[in-house]
Amino acid sequence: MKVWFIAIADFPEGRGITPRLRNLMSGLAERGVDVALKIPYAYGYVGVGQNTSATGEANGVPFEFISRTVARPATEAGVVAAKLKANLLLALPLLFGPVPHAVVLYNTSFIDTGLVILSAKLRGVRVIFDVCDERFDEHALGWRRSWFRRINAWQTRVSDRTLFRWADGFLCVSTYLREKIVQRGGHAPMLMVPLASILRPGEARTIVDRRPDSLAYLGSLIADEGIEVLFEAVAALARERPGLTLTVIGDANAPEYRQRLRALVEALRLGERVRFLGPRPATEALDELRRHEVLVLPRPDSVISRAGFPGKISEYCASQRPIASTRFGDMTRYFEDGRDIYFADGYGAVEVAAVIRRALNDRHRSDAVGHEGFRTCLERFGYDAVSAQVHGFIDDVVHGRAAGTLSGTMP
Repeated sequence: MKVWFIAIADFPEGRGITPRLRNLMSGLAERGVDVALKIPYAYGYVGVGQNTSATGEANGVPFEFISRTVARPATEAGVVAAKLKANLLLALPLLFGPVPHAVVLYNTSFIDTGLVILSAKLRGVRVIFDVCDERFDEHALGWRRSWFRRINAWQTRVSDRTLFRWADGFLCVSTYLREKIVQRGGHAPMLMVPLASILRPGEARTIVDRRPDSLAYLGSLIADEGIEVLFEAVAALARERPGLTLTVIGDANAPEYRQRLRALVEALRLGERVRFLGPRPATEALDELRRHEVLVLPRPDSVISRAGFPGKISEYCASQRPIASTRFGDMTRYFEDGRDIYFADGYGAVEVAAVIRRALNDRHRSDAVGHEGFRTCLERFGYDAVSAQVHGFIDDVVHGRAAGTLSGTMP
């Protein structure tokens, strides 16, 4: 079976949907699926260890940047031009060349993939949408609402209501997005499945020395991730724990927001307690996470948080360190407070500080929670479990056997 994945991503080391693509496609390739990744253009947030080649193979997955560069277009007009160019260049081989059995799409708009979808339907290629996050353009959380984003939000909503009706199947990451798909006219078979973790059976448990009273955060530094609340929580805890430190792995997309965060650190008098490590490849980030006592996931209760599933949870759980998290999205469907995670009672700095304190105060219990989190991740959204479910679903869609909404690895 041959399957094309079409997505805007920084592959193989990047943010956003890149970990989902990397882990899922690698798992499918190991199962004998002939996969190929077609990237219209890059996000362009190139960090340490990031690929700099426009074509190649990584983790068993052949990839190609249609734009022929890993740099993001410099202007909003350039982004539109790159989308239209890729839409045309990907549609032509579907119309006139050998075709895959299915295409899996991550961008559902006329500009991004309208021609691709039309060409696929004309040639009998199955069209599957992987709906795994909410679009910032539709809500503008943490963004300046430019004319480009307003127009893009409008055309995306219109596109969804048309293109979702042409889908042969959906992969969906959350309850919120499942309801959105149905509301916008998507009635094809659907598989509810979370982000694929890097974990697999037989993964060795690596024991490393931990820094006392040390916290770590991994992820993009944007306004809707709860990082400012985390800084305020650390400031509150610092009064009772003189040695408390926080390591931040990741970077801000916007320089002005990076400056805002550094100014907040100074205003809270955190000084050298907060260390900005910058972006790191997945394996290096995992090694760093293992050196800390508690990992923190302080997302707010927002539309973006309710819709998605945190890609960073893969590295968090793989570290086998205890996680202190807010109760956002579908997290409570997978994890149980006090067994494989510590959940906060709210979303503010006081509640986040309380759950961190709880995890730090009982080190013996926290170790057990970290190990259980590792097992939960492996069983419910590990590398092999998720790729097996998706492989079976795509095969059923290709052969016309899929029907209804399937729960996948969701509890």
